[in-house]
Amino acid sequence: NLLLEFTATLDYFHRNIVNKYRKKVIYRYDLQQYRNERYSKDVYIVQSDFDENDRILQALIVSQYKQDVAASNRINLKPVILFKAQRTIEQSKQSKANFHNIIENLSADDIERIRNISTIPLVQNAFDFFNQHGITSQQLTSRLKAEFNESRCLSVNEEIEKEKQQIRLNSLEDKDNPIRAIFAVQKLNEGWDVLNLFDIVRCYEGRDSRAGRPGRTTIAEAQLIGRG
Repeated sequence: NLLLEFTATLDYFHRNIVNKYRKKVIYRYDLQQYRNERYSKDVYIVQSDFDENDRILQALIVSQYKQDVAASNRINLKPVILFKAQRTIEQSKQSKANFHNIIENLSADDIERIRNISTIPLVQNAFDFFNQHGITSQQLTSRLKAEFNESRCLSVNEEIEKEKQQIRLNSLEDKDNPIRAIFAVQKLNEGWDVLNLFDIVRCYEGRDSRAGRPGRTTIAEAQLIGRG
């Protein structure tokens, strides 16, 4: 018998792990090479000093921009956003409740505020597209309220209705699957892949890296990127 191990997150900064695998690695094919050979979407990391609410708003605007660009090219696309809590289910519940509050109270003034303060090129590209196609802030607000209402959001943290959740997760690419937003802690870090997961939003601040080594949160984020 032959036992093979596959991992996307081998910790090359940990000496003991490096020594353990030094003579055992058969082939190394990392994310950078995978991306360069065009097997994945481009990984575009957006750094922002905004608070959680404004990060969420930016993600919503960019997600709707992607859907509208696809529609303008006669492509049926439903981009999904994953909202990632750091450690606990309770944190994820709070993030989901906050998200619904943002959507419920969203106004054209909120959209205009992001338009005026965001310096992120992708966000500015989105607003340029909306301007060119005559999409007003009020129209965008109405679209976001419809696209991201509570019935189109899914929490995968609870064990209740686990089978139903799994079906909805595995069918995200289906035309009759309405889900646009997913809320999770650790459950989706590995073993789940979907082509229309386009954006991941960290619903927390800070890092847990130490002495130049990636912490558990950083490794989990790397695993999560592989889901899309």
